[in-house]
Amino acid sequence: MKWMIIVLLAILNAADVSADCLQNRDGDVICGFGACQRDRKGDVLCTALGGGIVLDKNGDLYCGTGECARDKKSDIWCSVIQGGGAATDSRGKVKCFGGCERGRKNLCVPGE
Repeated sequence: MKWMIIVLLAILNAADVSADCLQNRDGDVICGFGACQRDRKGDVLCTALGGGIVLDKNGDLYCGTGECARDKKSDIWCSVIQGGGAATDSRGKVKCFGGCERGRKNLCVPGE
């Protein structure tokens, strides 16, 4: 039983989970639980832990439960799995771990 707990703790510690911090347009440092980016106005928005964030062609930010990527039409798709990966293939189609859903503005939140 002890070895199972040790293995579980090792897996949890190895997970790629990190918070992000950026300067906003006023020079203040803003941090979030997940990835953060500046929008076209210089405001810093962030994702939940393990989420993805992508700037669209108009300078708006879209977020997802997992990582996000743009397809050949510039639509943003994100993994439905927290921390799940997303990438664009050679034909311009986005593939996501666990399945894809469209990125959403309402999943992007102001940092602190």
